[in-house]
Amino acid sequence: MFAQLPSVFKQYRIDVDVRTLLLLQKAFDRSLVKTVGDLYAVLRTFIVKSPELMGPYTRAFYDYFLDIKVQNGDHLNDAVMRSQTFAQWLDQKGSLLDENLSVQDKVHQFLDEVHLTKYDIQKVIDGRELWENDRGDLEDEAADAQEEGNKRPLDKMADYSDLSLEELLERMKDVMEKQKGKHSGGSHWVGTGGISP
Repeated sequence: MFAQLPSVFKQYRIDVDVRTLLLLQKAFDRSLVKTVGDLYAVLRTFIVKSPELMGPYTRAFYDYFLDIKVQNGDHLNDAVMRSQTFAQWLDQKGSLLDENLSVQDKVHQFLDEVHLTKYDIQKVIDGRELWENDRGDLEDEAADAQEEGNKRPLDKMADYSDLSLEELLERMKDVMEKQKGKHSGGSHWVGTGGISP
């Protein structure tokens, strides 16, 4: 999960070395990190040694962990609104969001959910293992069978960072050929609220 962290943070002139990764591992071992918000705070204590590093640290963190690019002079909210991550979150929430919420309120709700995420990031599932154990010959028997899953919070996630885009696109094409309906909450079909690639 953290293999590329030093190189991404280096782009923001933040030094992350083996010592930092070992301290982070100790924090995980002591159960100090259970949410993305915890990760932000704990990692910050290891890295940010002066106030000038706070901005670059925040930019690097959001880039690496949330794929949100905060440009120089940007407010975090503006970067969030531009991001694909936020757009996907809005699509996933759909009608569950209060239609009277302003865009800024939606951004704040997104940030709250991101930092207080329900899944335990210590138990991130190895995407490669899940990928290899997934049966490619499943048939979609009941369209909309898992629609109830939209109402449950996401309680786990998978890391697919070591799979190539070509592998993911090929799998998605194969799955979509067999998929008949909407799915949510699983690990195979294309849908929302689950951990499929």
